[in-house]
Amino acid sequence: METNLSVKQGEIELRRLPLSVKCLEAPKLIIEDGEGEVAEIILEIVVAAIVGEVFFKLYFADCRNVFRSTFFLLGEISGNDLNYPFAQGWSIKQLHSFLPQIVSAIKSAVRVLIVHGATTILVPGNLPIGCSPSNFSLPWNSVRKHYNTETGCLDDFNAFVEKYNQQQKMELDHLRALHSGVTLIYADYYNAAMWVFRSPHEFGFNETLRACCGGGGHYNYNISTQCGLPGSQACKNSLSFVSWDDIHLTEAMYSSVAEALLKGPYTEPSIASVCLASHRPLLFRNEHDVC
Repeated sequence: METNLSVKQGEIELRRLPLSVKCLEAPKLIIEDGEGEVAEIILEIVVAAIVGEVFFKLYFADCRNVFRSTFFLLGEISGNDLNYPFAQGWSIKQLHSFLPQIVSAIKSAVRVLIVHGATTILVPGNLPIGCSPSNFSLPWNSVRKHYNTETGCLDDFNAFVEKYNQQQKMELDHLRALHSGVTLIYADYYNAAMWVFRSPHEFGFNETLRACCGGGGHYNYNISTQCGLPGSQACKNSLSFVSWDDIHLTEAMYSSVAEALLKGPYTEPSIASVCLASHRPLLFRNEHDVC
């Protein structure tokens, strides 16, 4: 499917060309400027949300069956909404006022998916940012009382994330009450990760608060020499590190969190109860099964 998107004097004209397309094929946008130059952009289905409801109505009206048989993972969203203000010098108290807006935005995204036919959606909470190397360099974290004696993480930051996660769970409960035919799964990223931070050696980790790749210092984090920039260095064995570059976890840590979510008590309802409800091997499930 091609869409001609003409931009003239600040106005955008969107018209649908008469070409057939399968539901999950990515539509092609042709953007013309005043000089007649053409740029082709392939949009994946996830990016469709940028164009908004009109995009859904134009292109995905026939996709309800696909949405109905799809397992949606919405997120993890809100990490940047929380971390960037902290990096700019915001305090936890200041950021508390934004929690309702963040939670509301995620709730709205869930509702859009439901309206368009989604029946199984997993919505994660946030990770324990009090264990992220960068947050230890913030000026108000120099007092020892902020540090957890068991994990070394920052208690104030993690308490803040727990409050955010609790608000998100409450909104999911509200959506469940409104949409009884939809399975909304809450993924507790926070406690799935904290399980590792409390017993790192059981999972093969020797470094929980120091980034594998960074610009040096006690936590191997330097905002002016981040991973990949000149002067930064990567550790020799990332398997023993929880944090890759402070922003992202290592593959080993992601694997540990994923296993905890799939096999442990960190999803509500459990992924196993949703995906194995048919009690049939994967090969014998029908086209309506989501897992």
